[in-house]
Amino acid sequence: MRDQLDGRAVDPRLLDGLRFESANGRVTVTIKSGLRVFGGYGRDRNNHDEAASNRYAYGVFASNVLATGLDLTASDSRMERPGGNSYNSWYVSLGRSFTRRIYLSGDYGSSLSVVRFVTASVCVIETRPHTRRLAVSTLLNMNGGASVLASVERLTDGASTQTRLMSGLNYRF
Repeated sequence: MRDQLDGRAVDPRLLDGLRFESANGRVTVTIKSGLRVFGGYGRDRNNHDEAASNRYAYGVFASNVLATGLDLTASDSRMERPGGNSYNSWYVSLGRSFTRRIYLSGDYGSSLSVVRFVTASVCVIETRPHTRRLAVSTLLNMNGGASVLASVERLTDGASTQTRLMSGLNYRF
């Protein structure tokens, strides 16, 4: 660490765990006001000892669906890993503003993999039985540029179940 702070060259052997690669592109098209679709492609090398994987993604965002005030987001991401091993990840979110200050949303995500950390700097993507995530979030905009986000989510994957409560405070200067 001292070498980096002092501006000295870093021994390349020390950077071996950081040699993961990612190149991605995405195109978003606005069909009409409040309706956007997107598609993307990427190549990622997620695990230290594996070749690069192909990643495909597509989705849609629609605001004020059928004049109900509901906002809908849906997407699919598919990663084709070396050796024919692949996974698919779906995401759907439905949200609505209830006043100028309150936005409430519900999210559902489903995938066939999870990220597992082997060490603090090395992670592995594992294919698992179906993983599901269900969440409810609210965003409260306060006076003076502050906002509070609160979220409750439940994650299940056949082997375990997790319930998480998260919150955060954002202040814009």
